Amino acid sequence: MENDDVGEAATPDPVDVALQGVRLVEQRGDLAGGLALLTRAVGLAPSHAQFCFEQARCLVFMGSYDEAWETAAAYVHARGVVGSDGAFREHCTVDEIALVVLALVVGFVVNDATWRKHNVPAAFYARLVRYFCTLRPSLLEHVYARVPVVVNFAATIVALLPFHAAPQPAPSSQNRLFVLGDSHVLPIAWQTVRAAKATPLLCIGLKAWNFGEGQVSREAAILASHLACLPDPDDGEAFSCIFVAGEIDCRLGGATGMTRAIASQKYRSLDDAVEKTTEVYVARLVRECAVRPNMTALVHPVRPPPTPRPSDNDVAPDLTGVLAQRDVIVAFNRCLKRRVEEAGVARLQFINGLYDRLSNPEDNGLLRGEFQNPNDEVHLAPSYVQLL
Repeated sequence: MENDDVGEAATPDPVDVALQGVRLVEQRGDLAGGLALLTRAVGLAPSHAQFCFEQARCLVFMGSYDEAWETAAAYVHARGVVGSDGAFREHCTVDEIALVVLALVVGFVVNDATWRKHNVPAAFYARLVRYFCTLRPSLLEHVYARVPVVVNFAATIVALLPFHAAPQPAPSSQNRLFVLGDSHVLPIAWQTVRAAKATPLLCIGLKAWNFGEGQVSREAAILASHLACLPDPDDGEAFSCIFVAGEIDCRLGGATGMTRAIASQKYRSLDDAVEKTTEVYVARLVRECAVRPNMTALVHPVRPPPTPRPSDNDVAPDLTGVLAQRDVIVAFNRCLKRRVEEAGVARLQFINGLYDRLSNPEDNGLLRGEFQNPNDEVHLAPSYVQLL
């Protein structure tokens, strides 16, 4: 019997189906499996920008920055996505623009490191930056809707570039220094810290909770891949690594973090969440130091929240949210400090220097204005590195 109310099922888009399969594999922590699928897809459709983007991003997940740069930059070159002067080429697709943005991010991370193969040409990188900065807001919104994290990283890097253009103190130590974490490693990247130049290991989406043993997730796999990028203990080369984690765990609301876990009754209270999160974080650092006796681990506390700016009509800002955020961060940092001291792991002792001088640090003040990047409310200004 015919049924006029039942229409034909829509044919699934094969690209969407393929990428859904890749993401499922990645979420199970199999980054190599995801890369194999994407490499096959690119081989079958080398001009397909989204496949190329996903392949380059997966390489970033794995800490394979050289290969990620080759993948993204080669596509941008071959397709002429960026003009010779950095001008926007009309009729670019959103995925092609996303590749330019990803190349901007990878170029910053891969550059300036003698142990990597690439030294990104300054003129080409300047074209990528100009392209990003001159994109029409409507186009940038479309790219952001597709890949918000990559766009945010690129905006952070562009805000940092004027500082990096200034003369930097020359490193005087032969010891290598790495800084491992989410986007909060970017203000430290390539700066001279403790007489050594800080090489970034950008673990996208990393939370302190991801340091837990036996986790199966994309973020845990990203962490494992980047830990494998550190010098081999058999080489005997002494090095230090600054670990930057906890900011995402401390965020209010959102899809992840301790407050969300408390709301879903995974934890009984904030104290319970903080205790268990810092426990798995520090325990992993202790294990990593045990297998890497040549490594000095340095733990970076979570930054204080910034003071909200007054509105244009001089109405005093509502501090309710920022003070709630502050309370979570203070609880996390206090517990992290105790666990780090008990475990004998080194902790960077600079947090009081970040507090607003109008507030007593013992009263848990907000971030001092001089360390807040005016163009980026999420990340610290690079000048805070002087405190390290």
